[in-house]
Amino acid sequence: MPDTYRILLGNVIIECHSVDDAVQIASKLRSAKVETHPQSSSSFHTVPSPSEFNGSRWSDSRVSELLKHVEGPQGKILLTLYENAEGRTQAQLLQLLGWSDGRGLGGCLSGLTKNATKAGADSNDVYVRSTVNIGGEKQYEYRLTDSFRQALERNSDKLRKAVS
Repeated sequence: MPDTYRILLGNVIIECHSVDDAVQIASKLRSAKVETHPQSSSSFHTVPSPSEFNGSRWSDSRVSELLKHVEGPQGKILLTLYENAEGRTQAQLLQLLGWSDGRGLGGCLSGLTKNATKAGADSNDVYVRSTVNIGGEKQYEYRLTDSFRQALERNSDKLRKAVS
């Protein structure tokens, strides 16, 4: 099985990491306007920008690949953040996991982003950590990125199965 799959659009080659990615891009290209400009003996093509593909590397195959590696605390965190779109504070996540300090949470989240990288996604496109002020106290709040949440919505059955 090859490591990359190629879509040839005129004289532009688009490389993908899986058949699912290639099919997804090809179907989007079919519906997008692709212009050819005959300015020289070789023409160039304007291909839709990544924002027209929702700017995300989270294809269904990448979500499936990530979920193969997620277990235990990582799965609990993913499911909790998926079920709570507004996010969860560090204290809430620690309580969920039965932990008393944030070092374990940091290691767990680090592992989750490493698993996302293994799946071919951007490690910065899993969750967002922000500082919030609750009752005069600064806390970290975690929530899934919009693109990852959308990908999980398409694959919620796989998520629930992986963490059960």
